[in-house]
Amino acid sequence: DADAQGTTWSVLFNGDTETMLGDQPGAGRASYEVPAGGAVFEIEGRGCLILDGESRPVRFVGGMSDISERKRAQLDLRERIKEQRCLYRVLELTSDQSRPVEEVCLDIAGCLPASLVHEDMAVASVVLDGVEHRSPGWRPPTPILRVPIVRDGREAGFVEVGYVCPA
Repeated sequence: DADAQGTTWSVLFNGDTETMLGDQPGAGRASYEVPAGGAVFEIEGRGCLILDGESRPVRFVGGMSDISERKRAQLDLRERIKEQRCLYRVLELTSDQSRPVEEVCLDIAGCLPASLVHEDMAVASVVLDGVEHRSPGWRPPTPILRVPIVRDGREAGFVEVGYVCPA
């Protein structure tokens, strides 16, 4: 009966028949995260519903693919783009000789968190000549990545980034 068929298709597509079948009756594509053996795999299913002369489903033809590697590569690419944007912004800030150093340091501290994977939990600080410039929402992070600022062969300060627990 129609209700049993609807339930079957709903179970097959993890309750998401709208996404899988879409606007085109009987055809579609969807992707899901599937836990298996302690890992999570990204699975993409594609298929076509075969209907009889009275528009009732009689067969589903399709396949599934593991797209985990593609999803990881896309995430890695997005992260590299964020890092590149941050590097270009820092280059832009440090190239402007007309701006006060304190302002440049504060702007650098403000842009660094956006370059990290979990930017909503990231903070940064630039310390130069004993003056600290912090990103918004600064709290001491753990763990910390700290890099010295060297001027004339001597350490003049440091840049640090890290993560804080959500408040």
